Amino acid sequence: MSSMELSGRTCLITGANRGLGLAMATEFARAGAHVILACRTPADAAAAVRSRVPGASLEEATVDLTRLGSLRGLKADILVNNAAVVSDSPEHTVTVNLLAPFLMSRLVPASVVVNVAAANHRQVSDLEAPVPEGRRESYRHTKAVLVSLTLELARRSPVLASAFCPGVMATRLLDEFRGVPGNGTAASPRDSALVAVELARSGGTGRYLEGGRDVPPSPAAADPVVAARLWDHWSRRAGLGA
Repeated sequence: MSSMELSGRTCLITGANRGLGLAMATEFARAGAHVILACRTPADAAAAVRSRVPGASLEEATVDLTRLGSLRGLKADILVNNAAVVSDSPEHTVTVNLLAPFLMSRLVPASVVVNVAAANHRQVSDLEAPVPEGRRESYRHTKAVLVSLTLELARRSPVLASAFCPGVMATRLLDEFRGVPGNGTAASPRDSALVAVELARSGGTGRYLEGGRDVPPSPAAADPVVAARLWDHWSRRAGLGA
């Protein structure tokens, strides 16, 4: 990949201060993009990226995904919805993992949207059911709906929208999902970060990837009839028109 392949393009990444988000910010900067670090501690993220990519073109944006009103007015060519939580509160999980990325996908004038999903979305068969209690259950459910809405965005608009599962990585989010610290055997986030860069430059849309390869999502997430109803429902929840 040319170091200037994304030169002249602006990429906004949520949760860019740690884990996969920081790795993606680093790789997009390395590819020549101007990177907007959208997180609660963007100065820390900027310092970390510049330590890896001297001369990186960066912009700091203090963003709190629990405050949906603060997400308006953001602009980018490429939007990467990465931030996610594993929370005891289903409402908190819904806001950060689903409403915030859905709202940003609709409001940010980006030509490319990349959403970070999870392979365990396959364990959710009814995407229209209420979001369940339980840290893992609510996480899986919101990720499943996000995959469905990503594919619907690709169907409804000229935006190039795709989603990918980054796999099992050694991040704090993984420890939160497990409920115990990991044993250090998980993969580095860098390979998954490069998948996001590839999606941003591929020109494709409506893609879903696991392990860096295009695969079908779950039948529930792939159902366009269900997706249309989910689109209407979550548009209302996010305060948007259909």
